[in-house]
Amino acid sequence: MGMQTAADYEIDGTRLHMQILGAGRPLLLIHGWTNNGEIWRPLATELAGRYQAIMVDLPGFGQSGLAPDYGLARISGLLLELVRRLGVDRPVVAGLSMGCFLAADLLQRYPEQFSGAILVGPILAGNKKRWIRRGLRWSRRFPPLGRLFTRGVRSPWSGYIMERFINSRHYDPSMTASFRNLGRRQIRPEAYLPMGRSAFQVEIEAVLAATQTPVLLVYGEYDKHARPEQLATLCRLRPGIAARCIPGAAHNSPYEAPAACAAVIDQFLASVPGPLRNDEMAADDAIQLAAGLQPGQRLV
Repeated sequence: MGMQTAADYEIDGTRLHMQILGAGRPLLLIHGWTNNGEIWRPLATELAGRYQAIMVDLPGFGQSGLAPDYGLARISGLLLELVRRLGVDRPVVAGLSMGCFLAADLLQRYPEQFSGAILVGPILAGNKKRWIRRGLRWSRRFPPLGRLFTRGVRSPWSGYIMERFINSRHYDPSMTASFRNLGRRQIRPEAYLPMGRSAFQVEIEAVLAATQTPVLLVYGEYDKHARPEQLATLCRLRPGIAARCIPGAAHNSPYEAPAACAAVIDQFLASVPGPLRNDEMAADDAIQLAAGLQPGQRLV
């Protein structure tokens, strides 16, 4: 499995907790809105012989302390400073669900600091993102609604409902208890909605069009949040954007199908040596989405 370690870093008034699993090329792993760094453990275990997985708890999530504010500049600055303190050179940044927004923001602010990006289950422009943004605005306008929403998110019942009917293809109560509901219980109420309001400001499409960093988009065959037709549009933006489907998985592919996720990451990063110049990834190395493609097939 490789080296494991855990540590807390005090950065600009915020205590950040992180775990490292494995050794090799560094990957900064950013979790989603209702979990913590532990959500990455099944995938990190698969990658441990080849990569150093840095699993960070965002401020107010998991074992990290609260941030003074949840503006994007603050959150991205904390993550970049963590990378610097760890002494890793141009890691690949990966985000899951909401974490994709934060990974994209890091690329936008600090493009020279990351050799690649992996966005797993990105929530792109469309009805779902509009409704989430609308709900976040309502929660600010009507604080009791926000408190009710946050209380519901932290409940184990909401975790089981989301996993059974929305996020997972194959519902596993033990996995939900270990990797989803534990993370929900550890969310600090003061952090949940402010983090969401900031993250959902990021326009992933605009960031990917503007940066030359190689990017892998990962989505589950049954993902109800990341749709193939949306990812097809992103793949056409420029060379260097890749997309792969994880057969049999839904939104939670890193722990629902960790071996398959590890395989597509291996394949992608084989063409993205780091440190990487922006012009080193040729157009024909990108994976393009096409109509009628079977899950798991390479896109050309």
